[in-house]
Amino acid sequence: MKPSLNTIYLYADGHAVLTYNKHDKDAGQIQFAHLHEKLGPRCLFKGRIVFHTSGYMHILKIARAVNAIKPSLEHGSERTQQLNIEVGNIDFIFGEGAEQNHFHIPLLPDILSNGIRYQPDVEEFWDQVDCSVVWADHHIAKKFRVERKPSE
Repeated sequence: MKPSLNTIYLYADGHAVLTYNKHDKDAGQIQFAHLHEKLGPRCLFKGRIVFHTSGYMHILKIARAVNAIKPSLEHGSERTQQLNIEVGNIDFIFGEGAEQNHFHIPLLPDILSNGIRYQPDVEEFWDQVDCSVVWADHHIAKKFRVERKPSE
């Protein structure tokens, strides 16, 4: 059976961890991870963004940049502030210059579940995981490193 993408963890330095599930006829349910030194978009946020749905993978592959604003009362409207509702957003940026487009996804923790969680206080860097064989409780099955040109 083909593995299914479960969760995408995108970090501020651009690296990502993708977790997968697969059912093996002999071993049963297997969970594993793929580490990507650079997933694609430029990351304009601190910490990490967790995408709990694989549908965001296509957007991440074509986005030029991703930004995040931590949910807070200050980012909301007067009405959300009155109701004590924190508001933030994830911003996907496509194109360059005058052709630039933005796609915003609101973050309303504890009110609206959209499969995204922004965690600005969770830091991890590629150098910390590049030598690892396990990430969280997942075996690292593959690592995708950026190809470097030999220095002259």
